[in-house]
Amino acid sequence: MEDFGRKMHDLMKYKPDFNLEDIKILKMSRNFRLSPGAKLVVGKNDSENKKIIGMALAGDLVIYTDNVPGPAGLIRGLLGNDDITNAGAIVAYYVHKCTTPEVPLILEWIGSDEKKEKISVKPMERNLLEDLRIK
Repeated sequence: MEDFGRKMHDLMKYKPDFNLEDIKILKMSRNFRLSPGAKLVVGKNDSENKKIIGMALAGDLVIYTDNVPGPAGLIRGLLGNDDITNAGAIVAYYVHKCTTPEVPLILEWIGSDEKKEKISVKPMERNLLEDLRIK
């Protein structure tokens, strides 16, 4: 199945009441299913990072690096217990110029009560990351 087709199949399976905004994020290159209720999209370059941040809606969580070059991520959906940690570890995996074992990240909840939180996480191992990738 083509890449977009796999992403669309995943969307229909886990969010049958999807909308146009949900379809738009399928076009981003790195899509991950964190849990049945939550999905992560991670940018591949600065252009995609800007698009991802621009697609954030109220209720979404945006993750980006803190003072190190790296990707941005967008979590959409109902978050389970490990979803934020796993999403941070996936984003951290794609950071290549961090001099510490843990990558500093900023979590930004989008909406009327926007808040930011700083965390540091170790990058996820590739085999675990591939298990979560929508492919």
